[in-house]
Amino acid sequence: MDTCLTNISSFLRYRTPPLVRDLAGGFPDIASRAGKRALLQRPSIYGCIDPPIHVLVFHPSELRNNRSVTTHLWAHDLPPQALLDTEEGIFTASPLFTLLSLAPSLCVTHLTMAIYEFAGTFTVYRPAEVVHNHLQQLIDLGMLPVIDGWKPSLTPDNKLTDLWQRPPLITLNELRSFAAHIDGVRGSKKFRQAAKHVTGIASSPFEVQATMLLGLPRRWGGMGIEPIRNNYPIAFTGKARNIASRDRCYADLYMESATSDRTVVVECQGDPFHTGESKSHEDDNRRLALQSMGYTVVPLRYEQISDPLRFEGVASYISRELGLDAKPKTSAFKRASQELRHDLFIDWWTLGR
Repeated sequence: MDTCLTNISSFLRYRTPPLVRDLAGGFPDIASRAGKRALLQRPSIYGCIDPPIHVLVFHPSELRNNRSVTTHLWAHDLPPQALLDTEEGIFTASPLFTLLSLAPSLCVTHLTMAIYEFAGTFTVYRPAEVVHNHLQQLIDLGMLPVIDGWKPSLTPDNKLTDLWQRPPLITLNELRSFAAHIDGVRGSKKFRQAAKHVTGIASSPFEVQATMLLGLPRRWGGMGIEPIRNNYPIAFTGKARNIASRDRCYADLYMESATSDRTVVVECQGDPFHTGESKSHEDDNRRLALQSMGYTVVPLRYEQISDPLRFEGVASYISRELGLDAKPKTSAFKRASQELRHDLFIDWWTLGR
């Protein structure tokens, strides 16, 4: 078979905007000596994939690692649609197969975060300086095209950030089905553990971190609040529709009480999607509309989840609004909570490495 990207190399390819892949042209022929030498002499492929390039092989005789290439042996039957042909003249592991290939080397928390990214409407992409400057120039000229739904998140002064919006790479149904058919494969147990706790489609790392802190089981260090739904559609009633000037909204985190009719909507604020005066007015109107329908609305900012003491207050308030009983903070829970925070609050760009 021709070159097939896997592991961190295919992971980074899926994080790369199509525009950047198009600008980069063809992928070097790393099966040849000349291609491997060229790889070491050129800038990062797609502005982010540095050698060694991780590739999939199917026979022990093909195993070889050097400065330009790292090989990964696959000795099982391939899952359905595991490999995809690309426009760059190479194959790549599918999004789900890529996540499975990363599973053995990641902790369950980081694997869960990676799955959330692929299942969500966001990705994180931090290009080399020359690529970043080119993208910013296109933005300044108003000429950055939208390809396959990829749009960068910009600061209020129109500067490029690491956060991009794009359609989900996998569906939750595909995730569940894939997890059910990988028995006996290295990393499959960890993959299933992570997939089990992905609750929906998130639109930013912040939403993922908030969801995991609130929703993961207490043995993992989360608050164990369930069920949580992400980007949950809520249809406005007549008066609420007048307040919000729209028919519906999507709750970042939606939580219903299992014992009463109480519902809490958490709005994750403080990222590039909640900045600027017009956006602030839109958020205020949506919040008032939801409150008029009886929802408890909790505006949540990043510093309220990154600070353990502040988060404890937020979590206690949400639990109380949902009618949940306070649970004792055992020494085991405290350790698990510290470990979860250590894994969650990282530079998201380093995820998978």
